[in-house]
Amino acid sequence: MGQYSDTVTRAQALTLKAVGWINAEIQQVTGIPLRTLNDILDRAIKAGYIPVYPDGVYGRLNSSYVANAPKSSRPGT
Repeated sequence: MGQYSDTVTRAQALTLKAVGWINAEIQQVTGIPLRTLNDILDRAIKAGYIPVYPDGVYGRLNSSYVANAPKSSRPGT
């Protein structure tokens, strides 16, 4: 996710999205590009995040939903 590795900013973006902000508004506040916003949401949902339950209750954020992805690197020698 490049320069958007700040977990707090990603959590903010997910929260704003859940309460109904549109991507353009979230981009303006956080500086996260639209495509990256979708990537953040997709990754969080794959990790188990439910933005809003069917009964209208907002989902709960967990740090694992916005955690930095493990870096792939060559194994040390």
